[in-house]
Amino acid sequence: MRKPRFQQFDPGTGLSSSDKQSRIMEKDGSFNIIHRNRQMHIGMVYSYLINANWSRFFVLITLGYIGFNILFAFGYLAIGVEGLGVVKEDVFSNYLHCFFFSTQTFTTIGYGFLAPKTAGISTLAALEGFIGLLYFASASGLFYGRISRPKPQLRFSSSILIRDFNDTTALMFRMMNKNRNVLMNLNVTGNVAFKNDKDGKTFYTYNQVSFLINHINMMPYTWTIVHVLDENSPFNNYTKEELSRLDAELLIMISYFDDTFSQEMYQRHSYTFTELLIDRVFVPAFEFDENGNGILDHEKLDDTVVVIPETSTLNQ
Repeated sequence: MRKPRFQQFDPGTGLSSSDKQSRIMEKDGSFNIIHRNRQMHIGMVYSYLINANWSRFFVLITLGYIGFNILFAFGYLAIGVEGLGVVKEDVFSNYLHCFFFSTQTFTTIGYGFLAPKTAGISTLAALEGFIGLLYFASASGLFYGRISRPKPQLRFSSSILIRDFNDTTALMFRMMNKNRNVLMNLNVTGNVAFKNDKDGKTFYTYNQVSFLINHINMMPYTWTIVHVLDENSPFNNYTKEELSRLDAELLIMISYFDDTFSQEMYQRHSYTFTELLIDRVFVPAFEFDENGNGILDHEKLDDTVVVIPETSTLNQ
């Protein structure tokens, strides 16, 4: 396989690599890195909970609620259930009384059936009430932070395509806005990371990838990003078949203004060349109804068909 003309620079992901490394960036834009021996601090808990998916967030909040009440119930049991006005029964029944009293105190409900009767129980209940207020205040803040936090709006095609295009060859992928809000002032940049071996060591070399159009003002439908394989392309020395076997990764950075949050957003994406389809073209994902209204079909983002030889225009 012929070698590309490398432009040696580091976009920030480092030059070192290994033959075991799968990819630099995951499909969601996160980096493929496992942190070890990282110093723990309270800010990491906030960062984790604010970034966790919704199901994990609610599971952790629920487990925290149950865990606090289990611990306080043991505290009440140790002090003595008679302090709650409960007649001593078996240990399990006594613990249930303590647990349900804990949930009432933690949530500040206080039904009145169980109430502190001794100084020890009253002191622990006061402490639990204070911790319960802090817990739900923190949970509410996290919940608001999650729903008010700007979220990525773009969906990327699952594959990159290589096909004949305007009397040459081009690499392309496409994206769409997964919501109804308006995205403006979109810019795209790209780098390709080639994995190389020399003297028993594996390392990356990088090239910047230019696109036929790297800026659009608005994106109401889809945007097909096209990189022409001309003499300036890092892929110019490869055939289509060689590109499909290339040990390389295309790193994409998109910036845009989101009118919902009134701020500029950044989104990353990655393609490996195992996700390359040859001589296929994207199926148009939008059409117009009889009233002239545009219809965008989100299920067609990844749809492709075999390219027709005389096709040379850009499909959306």
